[in-house]
Amino acid sequence: MIKHLPEGLVPFEDCGFARHPETPLIGDEIVIDCRVDQNAATPVLHWTVDGAAQAQRAGIRSGEHTYRFSLGRFERPATLSYRIQAGGESSPPHLPLRR
Repeated sequence: MIKHLPEGLVPFEDCGFARHPETPLIGDEIVIDCRVDQNAATPVLHWTVDGAAQAQRAGIRSGEHTYRFSLGRFERPATLSYRIQAGGESSPPHLPLRR
């Protein structure tokens, strides 16, 4: 099971599967965290910027069941969408993230 909530569970505690920051500003680094339970596959991030597909990214293990994807910093406004896939499972698409 893939767990990812862009807004996290509560605003003052890191649940390990949120997006940081939830609402990024120009120049903020965007980091997407997820948790993968009961699946041995490394998660892969599928994402677009202004509708253009970007190179897939494999998750970097950050804990026992948690993985991290860094999208870097954006210096101009853009609309991002993404979903996380691990094995035969996929998260729902997260649309849109406007920067």
